[in-house]
Amino acid sequence: MRISENSMVQDFLRNLESARQRWFGWNQQVSTGKKLQKPSDNPADSAHLVRIQDDFSRTNQYLRNISTAQSKLGTASSALNALRNLTITASEKTIGALTDTTSQDSRNAIALELEGILKNIEQVAATSVDGLYIFSGSRVDTVPFTESGGSYAYQGDDHPSMIEVTQGESIQVSVPGSEVFSDSSADLLNTMRQLIDQLKAGDVASAQATLGDLQDAGKVIDAARFKISTSINQADNINNRLNDHLLDLTSEVSRLQDADMAEAISRMAQSETALNASLGAGAHMQQGSLFDYLG
Repeated sequence: MRISENSMVQDFLRNLESARQRWFGWNQQVSTGKKLQKPSDNPADSAHLVRIQDDFSRTNQYLRNISTAQSKLGTASSALNALRNLTITASEKTIGALTDTTSQDSRNAIALELEGILKNIEQVAATSVDGLYIFSGSRVDTVPFTESGGSYAYQGDDHPSMIEVTQGESIQVSVPGSEVFSDSSADLLNTMRQLIDQLKAGDVASAQATLGDLQDAGKVIDAARFKISTSINQADNINNRLNDHLLDLTSEVSRLQDADMAEAISRMAQSETALNASLGAGAHMQQGSLFDYLG
């Protein structure tokens, strides 16, 4: 009879603990809104969540990279637009200086205006973001151009700066100064210097030829603007794609982790009823049998 009583108490305690665990589990879901409290609740879904979190981390890093790329591209675009406006103004003023009715004093005055434009072009060439030059190629900590004796020399390299924005995909965020200011077909800085000197000297024929070089430089700048515009569109498209991916990941996390609150509340109520029933059953057990087992 003693063995039978011990067995009965053991069954009671096991059933009570089982009822308590069920109630606690559903109570946790109701309290937190999450159906996965620990990996053992669903090992497969928990492992999937870990992979999703890794994907979240990578995607957010790429979004930060895109933000950096967009900042650099915005600066490069503004710089190239300003540069193109400067070359247009310089061309217009030069054309006015080369008419037969223009006096040498007027040409000297226009040459002085071109000096100011050249200074502005120098400033554009030295554009930087966070202390890094955008027209030095990959040598971003090097001043793009130096001037000596009225001649400009490029100090950067021919490699554009790139930023990785997705796995295996990078965006060009700058155009080397060698492509913009000292292209083989149009050397903008030295062309401007030469044009100024020719106007001061009254060498109209030579200035007319140099004007053609200046206009060619404008075409080179337009090509660089197109490259940057293409990169801006690429960055925007990837940014949208990655944000859509984040929404998909968020939805998947919700599917795996969020509790069905209606079901959880119903199950919690059912498990609470079962727990109370177990406790009630224990109250009707012979106290001596329970004390013998516990004591």
